[in-house]
Amino acid sequence: MKSCYKVMKQLNLRIVQTPEDLQKAFCVRSIVFIEGQHCPYNVEVDGLDYSAVHFLGVIGDEPVATARIRLFKDYVKIEHYHMEKENN
Repeated sequence: MKSCYKVMKQLNLRIVQTPEDLQKAFCVRSIVFIEGQHCPYNVEVDGLDYSAVHFLGVIGDEPVATARIRLFKDYVKIEHYHMEKENN
């Protein structure tokens, strides 16, 4: 089992800036929340994604983490964050 430090050292976290990266973030979310946690599609896909800043975490070329933040006048909301469990 890899240590948390080694995994975090390999993780490349970036702000989503392309449609391709946004789709990768959506895929991670779908696998985790819709498939894994049986979250209803209409709850997970809430129509707020295009007013949010998204983050994508990759190890190598593999998308493994995602999060979104929504900015408000006096605060931000961190939502839909997840990092895949290691399978090794």
